[in-house]
This record gives sequence, structure tokens and C-alpha cells, in this order.
Amino acid sequence: LARKTRINPSNITATTLEIFDELSPETNVNAEKLKSLGASVIHGIDAAEIDTVFSWQWYETIVFQFPHTGSREPVNSRNPNFILVRDFLKKAAYILTNNGAVLITAVDSPHYHGAFQFNEAADAAGFAEPIAYLFEPDDFPGYSHTMTNQNESALDNHDNFSTWVFRLG
Repeated sequence: LARKTRINPSNITATTLEIFDELSPETNVNAEKLKSLGASVIHGIDAAEIDTVFSWQWYETIVFQFPHTGSREPVNSRNPNFILVRDFLKKAAYILTNNGAVLITAVDSPHYHGAFQFNEAADAAGFAEPIAYLFEPDDFPGYSHTMTNQNESALDNHDNFSTWVFRLG
């Protein structure tokens, strides 16, 4: 994304959940590449707390690539991935510009539709019904993906991916 000609890397803030000392060597290399292009990289950021961490700034676009809790155990009879997306959208709404958008990329399959329930999560967070667009990892040379609790990639195990675009309703 930082190498796309229409994107100014100095307008990108990339975050990791892990603190600096917990980053994999590959993550460190990627973080240094982003910094060398002019992007900001901040570690130890929980996506569920972005409204407080970034309360001083507004964002036109917020991207959450392949969110997943790593669990399928229900929480209050709900899939934890639905709760993650719903709560993330609620928090993102506080730091999103009026015409801004939240982009969430995930595996596009009936199983993941049931886990995330993007339409219901959007409604619960005050967003309009999201629009899905095909996500092609090959459009981003060097892009890689690592699953939450494994050293695997969803790109290896699935063929269809989409980016859902959420706008405030």
C-alpha cells in the first residue's frame, strides 16, 4: 500500500498488537521498510482501543487486514469474531472523518460470513451496510499474511478474499 503512487506514505500509520520486543524478524523488516518510506509504525496497539489511543487524530481510512480472534468459543452466545468486528467498528467511528471509511479484509466464504456477520456488525456500530470488493493479494507485491495463533497463512488455505467497505450510516 505504501508503494502505490496515489498513496503518500507519510499519511500511513501502521500498528501491531505485539510490543516491539515480541515482533517476529519478518515484522521488524516490514516495519523498517514502512518507516524508510515515511510511514509511522506504532507497536502494542490493541485494535479494540483505537478510539482512546488515537483520540487526538481523525482518519479518512482505517484498515483492518484479516481480523481474527483465533478462537471459535462463543462469548455471550456470539461468535468472538463478530464481537471483534462490531466493537472495532464502534471504536473506529470515533476517529473516522465524516466521509471516511473502514476497510476490513477477510476470507470470503460462507463460514467467514457466518463468523463475522459484517452486515449485522455494521448495523450495531452505526454503519451502513458494507460493500464488498474482491481483494487480490497479488495486487500488492510482497504482501504476506500470518494467521493469529499459527505460523500459517490464510492465503495458502483459501482462494477468495474480499475487502468490506464500511461507511457511517
